[in-house]
Amino acid sequence: MARSPGLRRALGGTDRHLLLAHLVVPGVGALLWVLLTAPALPSSTWWCSAVSVLGAVLVTYRLATRPPLSYDLTLYDTGLGPMPLNLIRELSRGPLLLVLVVVAQLAIVG
Repeated sequence: MARSPGLRRALGGTDRHLLLAHLVVPGVGALLWVLLTAPALPSSTWWCSAVSVLGAVLVTYRLATRPPLSYDLTLYDTGLGPMPLNLIRELSRGPLLLVLVVVAQLAIVG
């Protein structure tokens, strides 16, 4: 979770314990947010609320566990300068899942 082996060793425990501890705060925050805002949405269903909470925790997990960015890949020359080909894929690891969660919510509501 910390992307730093020294920090993980200093905190103690296993990677799984650290992962669960770091997901508690976003999970509780997402649950409280959904509980407070769901009554304001007349078309909200419990399915949509569950997808919101689960999606927030999964996006947080994906962002926290993504490997460090690698800049030593093949470069693609764009009009704005060279760009590593995998940079977009590496940066979209969490936000892409967020887009899929929104699409799932729209499918549930609509």
